Amino acid sequence: MSIDLLLRSGEPITVLLEAASSAGARYASNTGYVTAVDDATAPNRAYPDWLKGVPEIREELPDGLFGRSTVGWSEAIISNPNGVRDGWLAEAWDGRPVRLLVGSQRWTLAQFVPVFVGVATGMQADGQGNLRLQMADNREALNRPVQEALLTVGPAANEPRPITLGTVFNIEPPNIDVPLHRYQVHDGAVTSVPDVRVGGLTVSYTASAANGRFDLGVSPAGRVTANVVGPLTTAAQMLQEIAARVGFTSVDTAAMTAFAAAAPQALGLYVGDRRNAIDVLDEIAASVGAWWGVNSLGQLTAAVAGIGTPVLTLVPDDIGAFGLELVEVRLPVWRVRIGYRRNWAVQTDGLFAAVPQDLRQRYGLEYDVAVASNPTIRTTHPLAGDPDVAGTLLVLAADANAEASRQLGLFGVQRRMYRARASRRAWPLRAGQTVRIEYPRFGLASGANFLVTRVSRRLDSRSTEITLWG
Repeated sequence: MSIDLLLRSGEPITVLLEAASSAGARYASNTGYVTAVDDATAPNRAYPDWLKGVPEIREELPDGLFGRSTVGWSEAIISNPNGVRDGWLAEAWDGRPVRLLVGSQRWTLAQFVPVFVGVATGMQADGQGNLRLQMADNREALNRPVQEALLTVGPAANEPRPITLGTVFNIEPPNIDVPLHRYQVHDGAVTSVPDVRVGGLTVSYTASAANGRFDLGVSPAGRVTANVVGPLTTAAQMLQEIAARVGFTSVDTAAMTAFAAAAPQALGLYVGDRRNAIDVLDEIAASVGAWWGVNSLGQLTAAVAGIGTPVLTLVPDDIGAFGLELVEVRLPVWRVRIGYRRNWAVQTDGLFAAVPQDLRQRYGLEYDVAVASNPTIRTTHPLAGDPDVAGTLLVLAADANAEASRQLGLFGVQRRMYRARASRRAWPLRAGQTVRIEYPRFGLASGANFLVTRVSRRLDSRSTEITLWG
């Protein structure tokens, strides 16, 4: 039996909790479950009916659609009558694996479907005689500095080794050997170092692409900057590289393959100081108008934000007695400005007199700017927004112009947000997918497509609350 058939049936949904503490594996369920003696996965394993409060799982896109999505959860409440499991409070739970699975009491363990993979953060007691297992998704593993390897020589010793991915403009690399006038641009091999400047003027240098560095011929008399072409170019490649650098290698392969096809733009990223991996991942995804996250199975995932092909059509019978609720109307924007070809070392002074005026101006600005606008939007919506320049890692003007136009299409019309509590057919929906709504109110009788921005469901229930943007 599949999950879909289970949801169609009137059979109770069994939720299995698998957790680990310093004392070993712990198992529980909401209905009670014991594997068969001949179960191929784990014969005679008992999941006692100690799970009194089944966690609610929530998936949510960022409010502005770009950047970091989240997976939220409520605590798993475990019965503790007369303190029979008080000993669990003395065990260490933090950082150890937790899994939640759903299925039927009639299924083998292998047929149960994992719906949450993460780690425990602790065990607490409450005033009702219960234990509360707190959990976190695997994104916490990304909450670390991208670069923990340090430079060991030169004036910048003990600072992080620089990281260069894609094509970057005007970085200021650290000097790692004063007598040799040697500068490090990446902690591995690069494709090339096409230009090195002192005080804004090109100078002679010797590049060692294989070692990610270059040497100047003479002692520099001004600020040293360079253009560099490093490995990797696309958002999908960079997301996986940054995650892998902090030891996170579990990837939703299908989602990342689709993301790579949807976001082929060339990016340029330079990490020259101590930065958190989560913040860098935000910057990469937002550069191509995308969101990223760690899904409920603990895998890195990403997608370009927008309304796509519906995976499901919901009709009034699916929404039921609670109906469709209009919760917010968002005004459009009339102009979008995208910053591209980032200048990583803005120079407002210290440039030599021979630097041409056009380059002098460019070295003093952080970004070139692509603009997409439609002033007529203000005729209908006088309060239409004009957001600040959104800085990105995009390299090419054509890509920046295309992304500005795409975002104007997304945000240049009035958008509405709806909330609905839907029946079992909505249970498989995930944040970031597109759903079609056919409903007799709000002008939706003929149907319209919406981006699912939030999903919340109790694992033992057939109902799902969804938030829609469109």
